[in-house]
Amino acid sequence: MKKIIKKSLLALVIASALPAVHAADKSANTDVSSQVEKDVLVTEKLDVNLAEQLGVDGSSSVTVTKAGASRLNIHFSEVSLQPGAYLRISSADGKQTEIINHAALYDGSGESFDSMTIQGDSALVQLIYPDRNSRQVHNDRVIISDFSYSLANNNERAIIGDNQMVDAICYENTKPGLYKGSLAMMRIYVHEQGASYGSGFNLVGNYMVMTSNQVAGGVGNKSHLLEYNFQSDSCNSDKRSDYLGIRTEKVIASGGGGANDYAVYQVDSLAWMEAGIQSIFGNLALNPAAEKLPVGTPVYIPQHPVWAGLKKIADRHDDGDACKIVSGGSDSVAHFNCDSSGSVSGAPVMAQVDNTVAAIHSVAQGNSGPSAAYVYNQIKSTMPWTNNPSFAVVGEGKLSVANRSQTLSVPAEPVVMRSNADVKLAALYNNRLKHFGSYSLFEARLRATGGSIESVNVRMQLRTPCGLTDLNASQTCGTAGTRQLEMNVLPQDNALLTSPAYSGWMTLRVTDRQNNQLVSNLVMPYNFTNYDPFTSPFTPGTQVTTVNMTGQHLETPRVTHKSNFGFVAVHPGQGPLATTTATSGESTTIQVPLKNAKGEVKLVNLSALRKFGCTSGSGIMNSVAGCGSTPASAYLDLRFWYGNNPGLPAGRYTGMLPLIEKGDGVEQAMLVNIDINI
Repeated sequence: MKKIIKKSLLALVIASALPAVHAADKSANTDVSSQVEKDVLVTEKLDVNLAEQLGVDGSSSVTVTKAGASRLNIHFSEVSLQPGAYLRISSADGKQTEIINHAALYDGSGESFDSMTIQGDSALVQLIYPDRNSRQVHNDRVIISDFSYSLANNNERAIIGDNQMVDAICYENTKPGLYKGSLAMMRIYVHEQGASYGSGFNLVGNYMVMTSNQVAGGVGNKSHLLEYNFQSDSCNSDKRSDYLGIRTEKVIASGGGGANDYAVYQVDSLAWMEAGIQSIFGNLALNPAAEKLPVGTPVYIPQHPVWAGLKKIADRHDDGDACKIVSGGSDSVAHFNCDSSGSVSGAPVMAQVDNTVAAIHSVAQGNSGPSAAYVYNQIKSTMPWTNNPSFAVVGEGKLSVANRSQTLSVPAEPVVMRSNADVKLAALYNNRLKHFGSYSLFEARLRATGGSIESVNVRMQLRTPCGLTDLNASQTCGTAGTRQLEMNVLPQDNALLTSPAYSGWMTLRVTDRQNNQLVSNLVMPYNFTNYDPFTSPFTPGTQVTTVNMTGQHLETPRVTHKSNFGFVAVHPGQGPLATTTATSGESTTIQVPLKNAKGEVKLVNLSALRKFGCTSGSGIMNSVAGCGSTPASAYLDLRFWYGNNPGLPAGRYTGMLPLIEKGDGVEQAMLVNIDINI
């Protein structure tokens, strides 16, 4: 993996497109100010073209780190790739991984988009050309212009009067109608002339989200991020619940300023279907009244105020009564007296009586926005169904998200269920889950490199205190204890896997077997890398250090490079993909697919330590720590331990482990040929 050095010194700038945060003028007689705090988005320049030069394994990479950041988004200002290449973005701990391979990357249009939100302060971005015999960047371009990060609780702003907003989750049981309506509303991350947040909501019809023009902009291709369920996990808690991110594809309708401050996105249809967006979060209809709703109509606003981030609901006024439509504005603009704040533009202002949309929030300063009646008249020629409440879907909620990535024959990390009792797992759609007694096969609809949609069979098993079983509801275990979902992609379940990488979502409904109550809607953003673990990944002609592991312990040759270096894996799932400056740590577990004497592929765990020669010290394999200004010699200590491989049958195992010795200006390929008896 070739690390690209940043071309320009990072410049810190406040995101210029951050929506203005204004006081919500709820009452002409209100003059009491309660201070709250604002979450700040910051943008830093990066200016990197990942396609300039490839490393020995056909990839290039950059690690983006911002100490103290709570989240990162990487902005790609232009991406054009040849067929077969793809992008992979992962968090420092590897728990979040996104493969980016949608069709617009390959059509020459120079797609602009942002990564999904990475939690934490570091992200590894990789450009990968998997075909070792065809690795030329040609005219490919992968321009990372900048990235944004969040500095929480900075810069005080005020809400005029008492803040009547409550955590949305507080209404789950006390005001379930309002809570269910709020599920369809999401936070929108936009990067145009800077990074900013807005709001929107699922509109009746397939793959459609409505927001304001000031959030989405004009008609055209727009890849913006939609973040659903970004809310507290319990009432009055600062802890965030699981949330789900997907992308828009384009803006298909848009107005302008004032009464025309509306827009409609078309959303990634694969995400909409496979992540169960409509069934989990529902959608909303514009109120069917021919004119804007009358003064006094009770309304509420589900929203992500900029000072809180997590979803709130404002449904009360300072006088204790419901907030309402108030007088003011033209026939096309509605005014209301609910609390609101910056980043709420595009949120639905909803009638409390029936959860229809009365208006689209536009201006926090004046607490107003275009009325539903006016907006409908602008879009009804192409979207005549959007004001029909009978088409609206009430979402089930209860989202649970488990990001999972894996490679062929290397199992994904198990998913722990939210219940210790017997559960049933079912697919959202018929004929997608088939049971075979000891395991089930889930037909995942995934995006292949190039953007086409293909089926991949994922083998699933439920591990209970009684053992392993398929996901069939008839299989029971009366013993209380942890239930976890185990997954793998095996060659025998997939006759033909044509793409080197797949991305998508898998969704399962988890219900309690005893009372049939919904436990969770489990959505798994899923990435699968398909490679041959028994073929060298290094580009032909590359100088490769070859070593042989013929026993249960191997020390690679001690070498010195021009800088301190660590050992990183080539393939995801086998070991760390990037170096670290950590000075010490425990041994790293490396997962290697090996063949036994029957030709069966088994996963074998090896223990790896980096040892360096200036002291008797050792550390984690990917550390670049040294002993001062002079580069230290280092080598890798590999061991097989029986305790790390429970249940592995005795016998002979063969295969290979590709690694890279990597440091500042150092990139040396290493291939460990393994032939061991255990």
